[in-house]
Amino acid sequence: MSTLTRQYIFFDIDSLELVTDTQTASVIPHLGVRQRMLPWKAQLNTIHQLAIDLQAVQVFCTCCSGTATTQENCPEALHIPVDKQDQSWRDDLWNARLIHLMKRSCGIPSENFTRRYFDMFLHNENGYDLIHMLPTKTWVVYGNGFDLCVCAAIDGLLAQERSVIILTDILCSSAEGYGPFGTESFREKKLADYKARGVGLMTLNTFKSALVYADML
Repeated sequence: MSTLTRQYIFFDIDSLELVTDTQTASVIPHLGVRQRMLPWKAQLNTIHQLAIDLQAVQVFCTCCSGTATTQENCPEALHIPVDKQDQSWRDDLWNARLIHLMKRSCGIPSENFTRRYFDMFLHNENGYDLIHMLPTKTWVVYGNGFDLCVCAAIDGLLAQERSVIILTDILCSSAEGYGPFGTESFREKKLADYKARGVGLMTLNTFKSALVYADML
């Protein structure tokens, strides 16, 4: 990891899945944009390419209701297993730029919600170890399922005293039908709460401008 940019880690929440066709293909090999995130495909390709150009570490999760992403079908990524006893990933972390933080899944969306499998830090026993082994303190977060999956990522990072920037124009709300989640009022309340806790709220263009100002682009 010594050759990689350390100032930011880019954390993509559930925007990606195994590529299925040219319409969904992303700039990351073997990975495409999830159907719900296609309206944000241009922004996603921009931020993914930015991470590549900066040689910044990029962590991603995939939806627990989607097709599993594994070493076999996505060999470019270092896959962080959910079980603590599996420590095979540690020796490879220092050379990894693309990192897949795996989630548990039972294959049924309603049960994934009930069991909180959307929470990658609750159910991936290596998740917090990953945070502490990466030297970067500021995580740039964006993606799919704001009310559940994205918020779980942000809350997990804040619990480990990491700085967080949310890209507010690359956020897709969670599906409705799960209590208050998926509503505009919930989104506004959560963003206001995060801002009060010191989380940075930026658009993609504002973030890029900050990089230019810092002479990183």
